[in-house]
Amino acid sequence: MKKSLMVLLSLFLVLSLAGCSSAKEGRVYEKVYEPERTFIMIMMIPIPAGKSTVMTPLPMIVHDDEDWILKVESYTDRGQRVTSSFYVNEDVYAQYLVGDWYSVPEGVKPQTRDNISNRKATIQEIDKYGVSKKIPTSQEISN
Repeated sequence: MKKSLMVLLSLFLVLSLAGCSSAKEGRVYEKVYEPERTFIMIMMIPIPAGKSTVMTPLPMIVHDDEDWILKVESYTDRGQRVTSSFYVNEDVYAQYLVGDWYSVPEGVKPQTRDNISNRKATIQEIDKYGVSKKIPTSQEISN
């Protein structure tokens, strides 16, 4: 019984992943410009406390450079729509209009994720970006 269940789960996993693909070329259906931005994000950090875990907030400074994104669509042999988002430089972004055909250049690995950086925020950054100086303690949160 266990073996047949594992075979079924494995088959399901393989079939579900087989449908996942991304376009390396296709028609540009949307262009997106994201301006540079810096902001504070509160991350909850789990801290073990005996038999339980306490979540403690930690302010993080997040910096995201400006991005130029080409959203591309193509279709499989079965007519299924496949989309991808490519982060390109400003010059490439300016070359393409919605409706143009875009192909990832030969030998170039496409950048499909945004590059952002984050680190622990300083008190000065917390003041600058408008987050309260007082970060609640884990005891205050649980009350």
